[in-house]
Amino acid sequence: TGIMLITQINQRQQALAGAEAFAENLVRKESAPMLALLDHAYTVSQDMAHTAATFKMRGNTDRGQLIEIVRQIQLQNLDFMGSWLMFEPDALDGADSKYLPGKIAEHDKAEKGEEKIPDFSEAAKLTMKELYGPLADYPPNGVASLEGSFSAYWVTDSDGKSVYASDAGDNTGLEGSYYALPRDTEKTSFPEIYMEEVEKVLTSTISIPIIVNGEF
Repeated sequence: TGIMLITQINQRQQALAGAEAFAENLVRKESAPMLALLDHAYTVSQDMAHTAATFKMRGNTDRGQLIEIVRQIQLQNLDFMGSWLMFEPDALDGADSKYLPGKIAEHDKAEKGEEKIPDFSEAAKLTMKELYGPLADYPPNGVASLEGSFSAYWVTDSDGKSVYASDAGDNTGLEGSYYALPRDTEKTSFPEIYMEEVEKVLTSTISIPIIVNGEF
């Protein structure tokens, strides 16, 4: 009986060990594509931050060129949920007031008395071309916050195409952890994985600060 008990225990331990090894191999196999994607995303993010910093250091603050860089990155990486490049208020060119969405597009009063930006006129489209260049086929509030701060956010839509995010919002978004963490620590941050509300998929963000001459 004692020998049989030991044998049974050993068999159970071997079975558990085998199950654990199988599970580890399965997790490794299943997680490999995700780890590869995160590694690639980190490299792309580093390159984008370095490019933006180089633009700033060389005095090239052409917003249209920076937006096109973000667009191309997302276009070449449609498995990314989105690619976002942001600057602190007036940090890019000191000319945020020039890019105020409300200054470019006429405002209408909504029923509640709140201001909103409608489909803007041909005159506004021409102004966008003048400010952002010939590829500026996006609305003013899609590439600048309500305060005019630079914000280029391109995403992959449900059809698998790269499109600009419809509304950059206001500068309160700068307090989100995805932005505040790299700003406050001046280090790359990986905020917690969360469930994206619209697409219902687990999402992670890689945020890399743009440091120019030792400053964020």
